[in-house]
Amino acid sequence: MINGLLTLRGAWHKVAQDPILKFFVVAVTFYGMSTFEGPMLSIKSVNALSHYTDWTIGHVHGGTLGWNAFLAFGMFYWMFPRLYQTKLWSTKLCEWHFWLGTIGIFSYWLSMQWAGITQGLMWRAFDENGALAYPDFVETVT
Repeated sequence: MINGLLTLRGAWHKVAQDPILKFFVVAVTFYGMSTFEGPMLSIKSVNALSHYTDWTIGHVHGGTLGWNAFLAFGMFYWMFPRLYQTKLWSTKLCEWHFWLGTIGIFSYWLSMQWAGITQGLMWRAFDENGALAYPDFVETVT
C-alpha cells in the first residue's frame, strides 16, 4: 500500500484533476486498511470480540468493494478509451461514480465496524447473576 501511494510522490496534484487516479488511490487505501485489519482480527483478544459479528463482514466487504471494485473500475475507465482510441465519454459522470462509490462503501464499511463492535460488546455483557445483560439482542440475531 505504501509503495502504491508513494508512486504519487511529487504528483499528488494530479489526483485532484484525474478521476481515474482517484479510483486507484482509494483502492490502494482500502487495500491497506484491509491488510492491516485482517491480521489485527486474528489476534486472540480482538477475535474474541469480533468473531461472528458484523465487524468481520464489514472487513471483508471493505476489501472486496473498496480494493477490488475500485481497482477494476479504475482499470476500465483507463483501458476502454485506449482500446477504442477515444476520450472518456464523461469525466463528470466518472467523478460522480467515484464520489458516490467512495461515500457509499465507506459508510457501509464504517457502519459494519460500529455494529460489529457493538454486537461483540453486547454479547460479553452479563448482569450480576451471570445472565446476558441483553438477552433480547441474542434472540434477534440467532
